[in-house]
Amino acid sequence: MDFIAFFLRVKGAISKRLARYTLDIPGALRTGFVRGCIVVALTGALFISSTLLRDDSELKPGRMPQCDSTFARDLLTKVVNESIAGQRGIRLLQVDEVADFAVRAPATSGEPQADARNCSAFVRTNAGKAILFFQLTWSSSKKDEVWLEITQSSL
Repeated sequence: MDFIAFFLRVKGAISKRLARYTLDIPGALRTGFVRGCIVVALTGALFISSTLLRDDSELKPGRMPQCDSTFARDLLTKVVNESIAGQRGIRLLQVDEVADFAVRAPATSGEPQADARNCSAFVRTNAGKAILFFQLTWSSSKKDEVWLEITQSSL
């Protein structure tokens, strides 16, 4: 066998082996793009589901709700609408801004074990804008009911 025939035979064998390991760049990019989209979609789904599962509209026994929680906002709306002012036709339409300004140290830090919270809220009513100062306290020794008392109002 001469050198050229040997060279062509080795070249053919190498070409056959390399044919199995071709690099398909467009296919690899397509696969990577699809995997990336799947990862982004799963991450988004996890974020959205965790946001929806974190519900602060219910009272958790033993944990004083924050002034700005959905529970406190809903309770404030209910108290105002069922108060004497509410019976006279004043309706709380929207709670704009709520702040915690407690005199007691645990409540200022928003600690869940606090026994009371002193809060203020800027609200919109059908009679105009108002500021309400209110206090959240436990109304039962089991700490499963919250009492909301409006201490000062510009209504």
